[in-house]
Amino acid sequence: MKDDKEVLHETTPDTQDPPEEEARKRSEDGETALNFFKSQLWEAKGRRALYYLISKRGYTEEEIKAMELGFSPFKKVLKKNLGDLFKSLGLNVKGFGETHTIVIPCRDPEGRIKGFVARRLDNERPKYIYSKGTEFDTLFNLHRARGEEHCIVVEGYFDALIATQRGIQGVVAIGGSRLTEKRLEDSIRYGVTTITLIPDNDERGLKGAERSLELIREKGLSAFVLELPDGFKDLDEFIRGQGIEAFEKLRKHAKSGNTWKPKKLPSMHSNIKVSVRSANSTRITQIYYIKKDNVHRPKESRS
Repeated sequence: MKDDKEVLHETTPDTQDPPEEEARKRSEDGETALNFFKSQLWEAKGRRALYYLISKRGYTEEEIKAMELGFSPFKKVLKKNLGDLFKSLGLNVKGFGETHTIVIPCRDPEGRIKGFVARRLDNERPKYIYSKGTEFDTLFNLHRARGEEHCIVVEGYFDALIATQRGIQGVVAIGGSRLTEKRLEDSIRYGVTTITLIPDNDERGLKGAERSLELIREKGLSAFVLELPDGFKDLDEFIRGQGIEAFEKLRKHAKSGNTWKPKKLPSMHSNIKVSVRSANSTRITQIYYIKKDNVHRPKESRS
């Protein structure tokens, strides 16, 4: 998944296609590991991850199971329970089961497991890490969108998974902010003729959509862009906050890729200088640096 600068904060998997027999064996072994990960999510060890998925992200138990989400315990436990699969599946990655504990299976368009994505519970970076050898030449969730001529392309894995579970057809994920030629060609091979991009509601996402449109036009596909309303970062947030009916109304306002221009977003950083005069006539000047919802006050001077 080497989409140059759009994955600065993510670790990236390899992109080497394995031979057919190797892919089949890896998928069988992957199913064994996935069953273990899924079982661990419902054990005491996975309680914190389960709480995050249910209470923080608003998923139901049925949706979590349908999305095939799992939990990875510490490496010592992984080695004990998975034996040789721990190494052969490339799970010996720094942070896997330690800082990154929610496990998402990656499947090829045929539905075979290629590898695993592990996600953090907090917002530190990198947000995702990947099992060694995981190739990402196809769009995530494409196996659930096969046969769909019209695909909705989002950035995040959870965006695609929850949208699919709540009844939206043909939703696939980039795992970054823009398409690559290899992934687009693979989608065309599986019958995709029209793409609606739903970028994350930030500068990187909108710029990524611009670059994706250029590639889509080069391949002769029809393209649309659906921008999310202010206050919603991504499709996952919008669906959880507004529901599917609201999304179906919103998608009618998708703009043609031939005429769409990204909206201007405010600078990621804004500085506000505040001066307060105290009772003894001492003026205190404070400069606030604001980034999204975080306020930092690194400077204070008196005069």
